[in-house]
Amino acid sequence: LDPLIGSAITALIKQVTATTTATSLVVTHDLRVAEALADRVIFLHGGRIAFEGTLRDAASRNDTVGSFVRAGGFHG
Repeated sequence: LDPLIGSAITALIKQVTATTTATSLVVTHDLRVAEALADRVIFLHGGRIAFEGTLRDAASRNDTVGSFVRAGGFHG
């Protein structure tokens, strides 16, 4: 998604989840979107779950997941 549409969709998802009992599942490579929307994240590597938890916990890891998160600008 381009930044303008992506921002609008992110805001819409936040509004819906804040005002209803809906749960959202968002698939993204953009950590800014994940940070804005997610209480918990799952990272896949080689088709398997490599990590499940918070972005803060992911950033503190000393492995591929932690490196990816920190490279994306998130440092917890």
